Amino acid sequence: MNGRFPRHSRILKTGQFDRVFKSGKKKRVHSLLILYLENPLGYARLGFALSKKRVRHAVQRNRVKRVVRESFRRHRDILPALDIVVVAGANLAACENEMISADFTAFMQQQCKKYSSV
Repeated sequence: MNGRFPRHSRILKTGQFDRVFKSGKKKRVHSLLILYLENPLGYARLGFALSKKRVRHAVQRNRVKRVVRESFRRHRDILPALDIVVVAGANLAACENEMISADFTAFMQQQCKKYSSV
C-alpha cells in the first residue's frame, strides 16, 4: 500500500455525488453522516460534503477532511467497491480528531465485514 490519495480514489464530479445522494444508503456515526453506494469500478472512492452551515471555519472543515482522508487511505485496500460521501453532522467541529477517525474506521470495518460475507 502506498501512502497516496490518488485522483481516481476521489469523488469529484457533481453527477457522482448526485448518484450517491439519490440512491445511496445512509449511516449516522456520532457527528458524521456517511452515504455510501456500490460502484462498478472495483475500488472505493471518497467524497466530502461539509457545509459552512455545519462546520463554520475552513480550518475545522480541512481538519475533518484530513482526518477522514487519512483513515480512508489506510483502509482503502480492504474496502469493497463503494462510493462514500461524508456529510457533516451537528457538532462535528467540536469532535476530537481521534473520535472522528475512530468513527469512520468503525464504519469502514463494518462495511468490510458486510460485503465480505455476501
